[in-house]
Amino acid sequence: MRLVLPIFSLVFGSILLLTTVLLALVPEDPTTPRAWIVFESTRDGGWDLYRMWADGTQQQPLAASPRHNENARWSPDGHWIVFQSWIDDNWEVCRMRADGTHPQNLTAYRQGNENEAHWSPDGQWIVFMSGRDSSWEVYRMKPDGSQQQKLTDSQGDNTNPRWSPDGQWIAFESGRDGNAEIYRMRPDGSHQTNLTANSAADWNFQWSPDSQWLVFQSDRDNEDWDIYRVRVDGTEQQNLTSSPESDYDPQWSPDGQWIVFISQRDGGQDLYRMQPDGTESHRLTTDQGWNTDPQWSPDGQWI
Repeated sequence: MRLVLPIFSLVFGSILLLTTVLLALVPEDPTTPRAWIVFESTRDGGWDLYRMWADGTQQQPLAASPRHNENARWSPDGHWIVFQSWIDDNWEVCRMRADGTHPQNLTAYRQGNENEAHWSPDGQWIVFMSGRDSSWEVYRMKPDGSQQQKLTDSQGDNTNPRWSPDGQWIAFESGRDGNAEIYRMRPDGSHQTNLTANSAADWNFQWSPDSQWLVFQSDRDNEDWDIYRVRVDGTEQQNLTSSPESDYDPQWSPDGQWIVFISQRDGGQDLYRMQPDGTESHRLTTDQGWNTDPQWSPDGQWI
């Protein structure tokens, strides 16, 4: 049974989940570290951003407004939150302090949507996708919105930019070749390289923790999705699953020793894990329901 999935990442609109959870350590006092969770909620009528302590207390609105606010991401130092907001009939990339103060529209471009903002690992840049041109392109800017720079320029859409953990590369999905491919480039837009180079759809990638590999899903070998890996230079492409049913949504463990993914090979939708070379595949869930959206804990002890 073929799983129908979009070729490109969701460009704009609501993510149909009640919460999007992101953690950052913020000290309440010098001796007691606490963790804030920022999340999305419709409790006041529209999608807005809130924060709370990890124990569920101190729930506070951060960006409660008539606008739609979503896709919040912490800065590496935990002092800022970048998010996208529906302003004047289009999406803009905004930021605010961790307590919701000092909100600022970083893009302020009314002729196109701006979204999918991600911090560089060192917190010095924000990469995002913009519809201000004839197609979706990848841009970067400083955290205050200055020095906006167009990194891609092609006839096809360029979407879903993600920094490598070491900050040396940006990977993204591109339709410039007539189908979905995974590209990589330097943070200044140079050295753009097609890593997958296949006529099938290749997308939904994840960086390995050491920045040497990407895992992704592709339907190149049959009508169902399989999980592949490729080196950062485009070599050593390998099908890791080769299942008669769909395998998708791969996620690296923090230590890079395992990949957890979703599979329909046993008739349902279950979580599996495997070694990075595809060996030692093991089913983790066995219930009758659908299991989805696996996320590793930072210490790798939980999924």
